[in-house]
Amino acid sequence: MDGRRTRMTSLLISFLLVLILPLLMATWRASLLGLALQGVLMGSMVLEHGSAASVSTGFLLADLFFVRGLLVPWIFWRILGRQTTTARNDVIPANLASWLMVGVLVVIGFRFGRAMSVNHPHSTIGVAVAASGVLLGFFVLATQNSPFSQIVGALRLENAIALFELLPPEHHPPLLIQIGLTLLFPLTLFTLAGFMQRLDAAALEKPAPPEESSL
Repeated sequence: MDGRRTRMTSLLISFLLVLILPLLMATWRASLLGLALQGVLMGSMVLEHGSAASVSTGFLLADLFFVRGLLVPWIFWRILGRQTTTARNDVIPANLASWLMVGVLVVIGFRFGRAMSVNHPHSTIGVAVAASGVLLGFFVLATQNSPFSQIVGALRLENAIALFELLPPEHHPPLLIQIGLTLLFPLTLFTLAGFMQRLDAAALEKPAPPEESSL
């Protein structure tokens, strides 16, 4: 039991690092890699819980490993690659105040986790990491207005909520609800991807400004 708890703590700390580091690296590739690793780490947590093999667990693992861990980065990597987007992408403002705010939000998340887990001390770090993810997701949404940064913020927020749902491993949702949740996220993903593609098409169709006469 202690060994499993140690491995779960390591996965949660890794998840926290994956939440923070892409914010500081400021490239769209780092953002997509961070989203992919979040899905992989959550899938690893489900396996570490030792959940009984079932159709519901299979759908959950497909959601985490395949959709969040593989499909999300692949789709947006292709879109951004076709748009020949510059490597740099500031998911949060690139200044000291924003980086300090990231630290403040993580501290608030851990204080929330401690307050919410008084009766279950072993789940403190899980609640803290999930709360930090929610706060950082809202921070990205609040500070950036570019389409890709907004999409990254929304997906980060969705992953943090998914982590909250994984914290009580003995309370998996019924099969039909799990199927609905597994299908809903790809629909959201394709909607966001279609939005980015339409923006790209609109930019290509926009007429170029007339050239000024040299006379």
